[in-house]
Amino acid sequence: MKRAIFLILIFVSALSYSAENALSFRNINNSYVQCFTSTSLNLIATNSSGITYEAYVLRYSTGNTDEFRTIFDRENGTGGIQFAFVANTLGAEVWRSGGVTQYRTIASPGNGEISANVWHHVAFCLTATSGTFFVDGKKRGSTRGGTAGLPTTASTSAKISGSPYATEYMDGIIDEVRISSVVRYTVDFTTSASAFVSDSFTHGLWHLDEGSGIATVDSSAKGNNGELVNSPTWVAGYPFSEATTAVIIKKLTPKIIWID
Repeated sequence: MKRAIFLILIFVSALSYSAENALSFRNINNSYVQCFTSTSLNLIATNSSGITYEAYVLRYSTGNTDEFRTIFDRENGTGGIQFAFVANTLGAEVWRSGGVTQYRTIASPGNGEISANVWHHVAFCLTATSGTFFVDGKKRGSTRGGTAGLPTTASTSAKISGSPYATEYMDGIIDEVRISSVVRYTVDFTTSASAFVSDSFTHGLWHLDEGSGIATVDSSAKGNNGELVNSPTWVAGYPFSEATTAVIIKKLTPKIIWID
């Protein structure tokens, strides 16, 4: 006598993909992201022992050797910090009650020089006694003009790419901007294989992953969401090596097999 067996076949597959987006800014358009700031971004000498500004960036080559292109700005000429490219180097200006202190990476091949049209992780770590730059996890030699120290007051404005000065907007792509109330790096390190995550020291974290529209979310707990101004363009973001993985399960049509 033959017996019937019902087989239910299940197909399982894994699909890896990246949801990374970023924003392209052009100085000629004065394009930037205005972050709606709370006092959580007022990182100054009285409430912070250290500060880190960092992002993934791709600087366009414009041929201008004197360009000052802002990555993140939280200053107004009297208080705060501006973190930027200065031609093919990195720079930061820290505004204190006694004036402005300028930090610059030393522009020599293999040291402070930063290639255009290539993605880089860049960071500036500031304490009461020092300011240190990192590029792709490597500490870079730098100079300082002025007295060391943390900002003594803070601006009421915070901008990605933006600046109080008309000619200092970014020419390039910015992704994964994080502002922290701690010095995150003191020695060389391996850059992250995935997007930043928020922790108790994170005061602003903009993944810039929305891919459309004029709003971008602050993924820290501080709620400093941003609005696109003067039409920065959504583009593909930094290609992290760890992609998101989705598991797809599909049940196929049952089959009947007759056996003796």
